[in-house]
Amino acid sequence: MRPRLFVLVSILVVSAVLLANRSRVQAWAYGSRDGVRSLEGAPAPELPTETRALDGTPLSVRALRGHVVLVHFWTFGCSNCRHMLPRYGDWQARFGARGLRVVGVHTPELDYERDPAALARFVRDEKIRWPVVVDADEAIWGRFRVAAWPTIVLLDKQGIVRATFVGDDEAPAIEAALVKLLQYLPILGMKLLSLRSFPSCARWSPSWPCSSRFPLSPPIPSTNTAIRRWRRLRRRSRRRATSRGRPT
Repeated sequence: MRPRLFVLVSILVVSAVLLANRSRVQAWAYGSRDGVRSLEGAPAPELPTETRALDGTPLSVRALRGHVVLVHFWTFGCSNCRHMLPRYGDWQARFGARGLRVVGVHTPELDYERDPAALARFVRDEKIRWPVVVDADEAIWGRFRVAAWPTIVLLDKQGIVRATFVGDDEAPAIEAALVKLLQYLPILGMKLLSLRSFPSCARWSPSWPCSSRFPLSPPIPSTNTAIRRWRRLRRRSRRRATSRGRPT
């Protein structure tokens, strides 16, 4: 009896560990993590010409520049994908005013998922408010080197891939990455970042980059440092203008 109990307990422990790490296991099983992760730090692939959302709105990576973009690859028959839909809606509602844009790329796996009417009905019933692109021929899927559902890709405001995630249990890490990306404020040709939100990286450091998981470049001065530099430049400009007899 005891050997059977030991085997049963062992199976339950292994199952619990696998469940807690299902995204990593899924990525390992599909070999998907290395493919999409190889894009990090590079410009995002452009969408195929004349790509349009379900409502007919044209979409392109170029047109989305100036926004932080969350691209999620999904299919409505995938339960893991459906688990993430409320998260996307929540992030769009909370961070949309700060520059976040969510784009869904629907890449069907099974035949019934290829029905445009079924997809449109699902989007309407689930109250999906962000653009959804149909990728029936896997053109976008291939360009982003995706191999599993769901896969999430984060682009910064310059269209650079900054982070990638596979699975439905990465929500805390995705939100943390979004918050960091949304901290950037382009002022005077520089990017400012709050020291409070990113204390280890928002200063000049010879050990740059501070994190290989979240690559950022070039080094970013703190907000106070940037303001002090701006004031010095302003005073210098005034002195030059005064010496030349011109008002500022």
